[in-house]
Amino acid sequence: MPAVSAPVRVCGAETPIPPRVAELALSVVVWPGKEVEEVASCAVEDHPDDEEHWALVRELDGPHTGAVWVVWTDRIPPYRVRQIPDCRVINPEGQACPLYEGHPGRCP
Repeated sequence: MPAVSAPVRVCGAETPIPPRVAELALSVVVWPGKEVEEVASCAVEDHPDDEEHWALVRELDGPHTGAVWVVWTDRIPPYRVRQIPDCRVINPEGQACPLYEGHPGRCP
């Protein structure tokens, strides 16, 4: 019988997205996409408080476009906006990982 792994506990820390960061999220790529999220929620596996939080703030239209992610810490508000390709991991149930390529921790 295969071992059952514990479910991934996602960090979930939240931060509001300042207007300037929202502008950057819209301008970082000219590719069409959804509106920028007003509040970011850390989507990576639970981690120590002193590490960076990562949240998807704008989904992009089309295949293989990735998404726009924002980075912040518990002491520093959102300070980095990047377009990053999607994680390519597919779980045994056939679902794609919702995170970005090279993310820390396990896929949720």
